[in-house]
Amino acid sequence: MILSEKPIYPDDNEHPQAALMREQAQYLWGVLLADSEFREDRECNVALIDPFGTGTKAFWRGFLEAAGNITMKKAGGHDYEYPLVSVAKVSHPILVKFLAFMQEETCTRQGVEWQWDDTGKLAWQAIAGWLSMTGQKAQDVVRVLYIGETVGRESARRMADRIVQWVPRNVR
Repeated sequence: MILSEKPIYPDDNEHPQAALMREQAQYLWGVLLADSEFREDRECNVALIDPFGTGTKAFWRGFLEAAGNITMKKAGGHDYEYPLVSVAKVSHPILVKFLAFMQEETCTRQGVEWQWDDTGKLAWQAIAGWLSMTGQKAQDVVRVLYIGETVGRESARRMADRIVQWVPRNVR
C-alpha cells in the first residue's frame, strides 16, 4: 500500500455539508490505515494519521471499527457484562498516538491534571502491539469516539449505545 499524503478536505465555504464530508473522509482514512500493511509496520509514518496532532474522533472510530473490537463481554460465566475495547497487531507508534489522543480528549482539553493511563498498563500493552481496555477505560474510549458523532457502522453504534449506558457493578 502506498500512502503518501492525507486526503484534501473541502472548505466550509465550498459546500454546505463540508463538516459531514470531512468527518466521513476522516472515518474512511481510519479504515484505510487499519489495513495490516500500515498498522503492523513498525516504521510507519504516523504523521499520516495527523501531522499536527493526535488524530480525530472520526479517524480513530474508523480505525477501531476496522481493526479492533468494541463489545460487551460476560464476566467469568456470570450474567454481568462489562465493556471491552481491544485492538491487536498494531505497531507501537500508532498505539502511542492513540493513547496521546485519549489523554488529550479526556484530560488535557478538560483542564484535568492527571494521566488517563495513570497506571501505565496501556503504555506497557502498546509496547507489545496491542491494547485491551475494559470497564471504565473502555467506556471512556466509547464516550469520546461516539457521543455526538454521526459517521460509523450501525452495528458499532448500537454497541456503543449499550456501553455508554453501562454502570459499573460497584456503583449500582
